[in-house]
Amino acid sequence: MNLYAAKLILQTTAQIRLKVYDSYAIHRIVMDLFDLNRSPEELYSHVSSGIQWVDKGEHIYGREIQLLSVYPPRAFEFPEDISFAWKKINDDFLEHDLYRFSILVNPCRMQDGKRVGITNESEICAWFNRHANISGFEVKKMEINHPKITKFKKGGRTISYLGVKLNGLLEVRDRNKFKNTFAKGIGKGRAFGYGLLQLSVIK
Repeated sequence: MNLYAAKLILQTTAQIRLKVYDSYAIHRIVMDLFDLNRSPEELYSHVSSGIQWVDKGEHIYGREIQLLSVYPPRAFEFPEDISFAWKKINDDFLEHDLYRFSILVNPCRMQDGKRVGITNESEICAWFNRHANISGFEVKKMEINHPKITKFKKGGRTISYLGVKLNGLLEVRDRNKFKNTFAKGIGKGRAFGYGLLQLSVIK
């Protein structure tokens, strides 16, 4: 499986022009970067689209969005207030045993037939460790940042997601499961910037 990493930086003028006010706006911009012949339902889910992203926030150059996909993006000529770069990930990148990781997740559970966010730190830890176990890796060390709720409008409805940023150290236990997890993401809300496992190799 080929994997591609990309970085999109939107200056303030681009954000205003493209109406980048929430996660749904970023979702639409990200999907427009790829030439996909799929139904709106498939693209909305991201499960079939093979595209993940995470909003890294504002810095001196603009608002940075990092992407991971199983497809190369389309060829574009961007205006000066948008920067976009991408590359194919080296085949050996996922062949190491230890990685530092960072991930924005949407930890949740079913309660009375509804999905509710998990805010307790020990429960968040247990939730992520369960996902790690089925995803081919073990968490060796982890820092849990304060949960944050984001909201956006879609189809006249207000949708809210609980986001928690996790940082730490992981060790690969099952290579095939780990590669599959990296390509698909972890947990719910992947269409809106959650679940992308960002990795750096420990040498």
